[in-house]
Amino acid sequence: MIATASSPPLTFSRMRAVSKDILYIAAVPDGNEVGSAFTRLCQYNNGDWSFRNYDFSTESLALFKAPSVEFRVMYILSGSGEVRNVDDEYAREYTVTPEQVSDFKRKYRMGRSLNMRQIGDRLYVVGDGGQNFRREADGLWSPLDTSIFDPYASSDWAEEALDPAGGWDKLFKLFEENTSEATEFRRKGELRARNTMLTRVYGLSEDDIYLCGAKGAFFHWNGSVMRKIAGDFSESLTGIVAESHSKVWVCGRGGLLMVGNADEGFRIISNAGIHAFSSIAIFDRIIYLSSISQPRDLFMYDGKHFQRVHSSLTPGIEDVSQIDAVDGALWVMGQKDILRFDGTQWERIQHPENPPIGR
Repeated sequence: MIATASSPPLTFSRMRAVSKDILYIAAVPDGNEVGSAFTRLCQYNNGDWSFRNYDFSTESLALFKAPSVEFRVMYILSGSGEVRNVDDEYAREYTVTPEQVSDFKRKYRMGRSLNMRQIGDRLYVVGDGGQNFRREADGLWSPLDTSIFDPYASSDWAEEALDPAGGWDKLFKLFEENTSEATEFRRKGELRARNTMLTRVYGLSEDDIYLCGAKGAFFHWNGSVMRKIAGDFSESLTGIVAESHSKVWVCGRGGLLMVGNADEGFRIISNAGIHAFSSIAIFDRIIYLSSISQPRDLFMYDGKHFQRVHSSLTPGIEDVSQIDAVDGALWVMGQKDILRFDGTQWERIQHPENPPIGR
């Protein structure tokens, strides 16, 4: 990271903590349209700031440590599936390479890539259309399990059937396998309406991985088989964190918080609140949750009760969209605010390109 000329005031969009002293923030200049192809990556390092600009919109930041090296590096995920190491020495990577795009579009409806995390020795990515990818040892990406990808479905099943590659044989086969045109139209309509949006991937090992997202989408990968996790929930699931393989916490919209595991099931602790939980972290053995509804606050769960977190700062903890915990610090990011908690005291980190906030 290098220091560059100042930019207009920034809105923060993504965060990843490296340690109690080092933090990465992805930001966009105020006034930029949502999803515009620009990211200002900001690194805070024990009081010093440095910056770098990228020509894409950032959806996720992930730390990665290769088995053969001693240090971790930051990777950036764009909505189009481009993956970048912040070290310019490394080439751009793609979950789906430009050469593969046309073939994938004939089979699947994927949309944006949304979340990336290292699990075991590899990086994993999930996103729209049920997409799920894994970075292999050679630096190339491959689907983890295409069974949960949303399949491509033509808006005109008969036209698709009469494609020169299939001809009349394909059309007759469709009639034989479906009792009526209505059945086939209904089947294709259901496929077109399907949208498996996966927004988080998390796991303690490569044979115990959870994927979750919108409308209660929840899956588990055991290293060889992908399985849907059923439960009495339909809210969008927005965050996952694990104390152990047997104690996995999941949060979501509508004040949803549940705990459990894929083998024994999940117990719902709360799902009737007004809070729209957006992320979850464990710090000093306490569950912390960010809420992006009003009040846009930070909450803690002590095993029995939810409690709003207060501080002696002015203004208080009022601008919260994402949290992250590392040894020695809980980091809190809002659209304009950055806070750090060491277990005893709260501190506000001022960003040099934005107007100062309080004290």
